[in-house]
Amino acid sequence: MPAPQGPVPPPAIMARLVDEMDWTGTPIGPPGQWPLALRLAADLMLASRFPMCVIWGEARILLYNDGYAPILGPRHPAALGRPVEEAWPELWPQIAPLIARTFAGETLWFEDMAMEVTRHGHPEPAWFTFSYSPLRDALGEVRGLLNTVVETTGRVQAAAALREAEARNRALLESIGDGFFALDRGFRFTHLNPQAGRILGREPEALLGRDMFAAYPGLEGHPFGAFYRRVMARREAEVTRGFYPDHDRWYELRAFPAAEGITVFFRDVTEEHRAAAAIAEREQRLRVMADALPQIVWFAAPDGATTWRNRRWAEFTGAAGEAGFGAVLHPEDLAPARAAWRRSIATGEPYETEFRLREAATGAWRWHLGRAMPARDEAGRIQAWYGTATDMHDQREAREVLARAQDELERRVEARTAELLRAEQALRHSEKLQAMGQLTGSLAHDFGNVLQVVDSGFHLLAGDGLGPEERAQVAEGVGASLENARRLIRQLLAFARQQPLEPVALDLNARLGAMTELLRHSLGSRIALETEFAEGLPPATLDPAQLETAVLNLVMNARDAMPQGGTLLLRTAMEGGRPGLTIADTGEGMDAATMARLFEPFFTTKPAGKGTGLGLAQVHGFVTQSGGDIRVESEPGRGTRFTLVF
Repeated sequence: MPAPQGPVPPPAIMARLVDEMDWTGTPIGPPGQWPLALRLAADLMLASRFPMCVIWGEARILLYNDGYAPILGPRHPAALGRPVEEAWPELWPQIAPLIARTFAGETLWFEDMAMEVTRHGHPEPAWFTFSYSPLRDALGEVRGLLNTVVETTGRVQAAAALREAEARNRALLESIGDGFFALDRGFRFTHLNPQAGRILGREPEALLGRDMFAAYPGLEGHPFGAFYRRVMARREAEVTRGFYPDHDRWYELRAFPAAEGITVFFRDVTEEHRAAAAIAEREQRLRVMADALPQIVWFAAPDGATTWRNRRWAEFTGAAGEAGFGAVLHPEDLAPARAAWRRSIATGEPYETEFRLREAATGAWRWHLGRAMPARDEAGRIQAWYGTATDMHDQREAREVLARAQDELERRVEARTAELLRAEQALRHSEKLQAMGQLTGSLAHDFGNVLQVVDSGFHLLAGDGLGPEERAQVAEGVGASLENARRLIRQLLAFARQQPLEPVALDLNARLGAMTELLRHSLGSRIALETEFAEGLPPATLDPAQLETAVLNLVMNARDAMPQGGTLLLRTAMEGGRPGLTIADTGEGMDAATMARLFEPFFTTKPAGKGTGLGLAQVHGFVTQSGGDIRVESEPGRGTRFTLVF
């Protein structure tokens, strides 16, 4: 930032800040204790309008004046009294050696030194002209330095920009594709760029200083010669295009008056002229073909203005060739058709819409499909629009008939769907009744068995024909039957999640360990039982009896799935931050259909009389009622894994 120019108010802000600042916490102490050299340097600096700063002591403490504050930018005023390394961290690697040299006694001066500073939230280049002068104490030792600085960023950047602009201008004239030459008032060549020499077939050096009309006699009496003389005389810029027979080429000329004569930009447009002529010829052939088509065909300019319509337009509408479509159009279709056309003109996207045109012969409105595509040049600029209007009245009517038929079909499908939904609801109701019948029948069967055993037992116990040992066996059988009834009730309640649980905080590992002998006995000799109990497992809050019933159910199912023997793994581990139990077997596994119905009550794959189908339903009910989750993984031939997370 350059130093202030012109009259400015006397410096006062930094002097006040220095006076008001509490210096007791800084390495240089309060101003009353400053060495004479520091006080003199500070007074000199604060009284100056020139950007200055003082760097003092081993801590390199920074003091500065009002002129230096703008150079700091947002670091001001926090930089006052701080080490210069903290005030300019990004510059410290660059200025630290210079400061060290000054503290060693050198006086340094630099002009337009480039630095990279961060003052507006991002690094930016800056240039400075500055001096470092040693400040000595009474014994002559260097204790600090005085920095006088001017930021020259603006001047350096302006000079660089000027040099760059001059170089660009020179390069532009030398590199442009157009030829360029300058003529003095005597029509002598004063400058030609390389492209001018290539177009004119002469070396620029061979033409410099020569009279144009002498170098190119064919210009006399040619419109180009009159063009140059006219611009020179009138001092007004002009543009022209024409054929120059001596070169058998077409040229475009742009001439501008200049102080010493005229300047001319020109280019060879022969290929462009031939391409335009070829386009015009193709357009003529296109118009002849378009007149022979049964559709309405039209051309439009890039701005959308219609430039031509074929003969079918006048035959169908009876309108003159110059009449617009809006004169082509049904009142209800006019606004949307125009909106679609304006959108295509604005975006360059193909145009397509449907509208009605009145047929002159019958007076009837007939639907047409209007389409238009843009024609672009090599640069992608739109040069014209080519459009058609095709009679689609019969197709439109057929489409409407089809739409009405489709609506009727959809209505019938909706009615049929509603009917099917009603039938499905009735079927579900029937299935529910069937399930209830299955439930009651199964319960009646199981409880009938229990009651039959109890009834028979009571009759036997009531008679006198049994000895003491036989009475004990009958009583034991009655008790076992009653326990089966209680178990069945517990399973039903667990399935319904209404079993009154008595949860306690239990050690899952210890509880399972106590069951291992029972489980080994239940599995038999052909199935190996393996256990993996995680150490440090937190207590699980569960009903112990229900846990044992659930484990026993899962183990028995695993045993039945391994008729030829196998391995059963009982594993505890933390599952997502909660204690978990995994029971995995190497048995037959289950397919997807079985997995889908796994916890469904009364569903079983076992033969009749081998299970009630409530075992897994009871497990699911117990785990869910206990606030846990159950996960099952299985695949035919690959075994099954139950994971219970509590």
